[in-house]
Amino acid sequence: MRGLFALLLLAPSVQAVRMGVEVSDLETTSSAHDSIVGATLSAPSVPINAMQWSPHWKCFTKAFFKDTCQPLVEELLSGSTQPAFHTDDEYSGREDAEDADELASTPLKGWLRQYTLDFVNLGMFTDTKWERPANYDSFDAKCMSGLGPDNVKFLYDNTKWAVAPWQLDSDRSQPEINREVGQDRVEDADEKLELERMQTVKVHNPVKEDMFGCSNMNGYINPVTKVKEPKPDRVYGVVAFERIDSEEKVIVVVGHLPHPPFGSSSSNVSVAEATGPVLRDHMGAKIAHIKNKGGGWENAQVLLIADLNNDIEDFRDPVFDNAEKINKAFDMMDPKAVAGVKGMKGQIRGADENPLPHTVGEALAVPNLGWTKAPFMSNDEVWHYINLPDSLNTDFPLGSFTEPMGTCCADKPAIVDHQVPSTNVHTVQYPGFPYAFDRIMTSFGSLETLMPLEELLKWSHADDRKTLIKTLFVGAFHMPIIAKIG
Repeated sequence: MRGLFALLLLAPSVQAVRMGVEVSDLETTSSAHDSIVGATLSAPSVPINAMQWSPHWKCFTKAFFKDTCQPLVEELLSGSTQPAFHTDDEYSGREDAEDADELASTPLKGWLRQYTLDFVNLGMFTDTKWERPANYDSFDAKCMSGLGPDNVKFLYDNTKWAVAPWQLDSDRSQPEINREVGQDRVEDADEKLELERMQTVKVHNPVKEDMFGCSNMNGYINPVTKVKEPKPDRVYGVVAFERIDSEEKVIVVVGHLPHPPFGSSSSNVSVAEATGPVLRDHMGAKIAHIKNKGGGWENAQVLLIADLNNDIEDFRDPVFDNAEKINKAFDMMDPKAVAGVKGMKGQIRGADENPLPHTVGEALAVPNLGWTKAPFMSNDEVWHYINLPDSLNTDFPLGSFTEPMGTCCADKPAIVDHQVPSTNVHTVQYPGFPYAFDRIMTSFGSLETLMPLEELLKWSHADDRKTLIKTLFVGAFHMPIIAKIG
């Protein structure tokens, strides 16, 4: 399969050239949404691009899919120096085929560079040895210790942005900053030790001065004593940034929130927590603290990039209620990943809308209504909870937000017909996900919503698309989502 990963990274650019348009023109064919509050809405001095992506911890764990999933995720992010191109038979013989040959000889950018991303929240990204591009600094923070930790790797472009020095000085949560590749290297047999070296956030009770914290306590049970020993869970961060070449200030909120009551988690130690109070008491309190700092911070804009674990009402496609469509999706996925999903219990609804107690495999063989539904929380509700006006009148209305997109998860798939714009191929079939958990919201500027992996899947050759799905759609893998703001 030499050259497959390169093809997938080149696909949007190659097809854009073949259609006689610029890459930027192709990107604008993705869904866009402009939500404006009031007569005017301040835009950033320079456009800001942000991404939310949770590849999920099984992608990085040796016992599961590390050898296949992890390399592709990291290559999609940072690119490859190996030029290669795999001819797509659907587009062969076109008059601009020479352009594809020219593109095949160029280095691959990866999404960080292709979309010039300012801020990236990577959920459950547990490879501490990944070498990020030189223009990115990062925070690594996790809550629960051990394999499969609930962590985030938060990247920001250090040529554009700097963390406010006063926030670094007052922070006590101690996230790992700029872990260098090769540091603390260990063999795969010592994978647990390597993950332990990622800094564990010590704070659970929300402390307004701290950048990072944990949203709640989980239901961890000591495997030796069988006694419940709750541990901090569901990491988040609230970081104050200043643009390097101007006075622009942005407060960036990142995180992986707890599942709300009646939600469904793939973790057997997850404890449900009402989302609103977490947003208010943890993130909202930290935002208010920063805005009360003075020195222009009261005018700072707010950018939220998170896996909210809440769905959006009236968004779900009926295919996720159809056992036949679910099984067709399984047919395209890695058999090991499918076996893991089919062994999960309580994920399929019965005729009364309640989860059946059977495994997924058993439940799909009896009358059912497909995947369970997730609790809803609108963008307006999310913003209401993090926006805590005070005596300084630091209110920041919701400005814009990404379109509802099915980003979660690979353990809840169904086969979906996906439109391919501007070609003679009207649709392609591959697994989609039901829940709009991953979202980006801002208090400023209008934005476009981009789905980079969806674009690759739509444009790829059929054989490469199948390989991509088998490689990435494992565990509770999420689709990445990008917001181009301003």
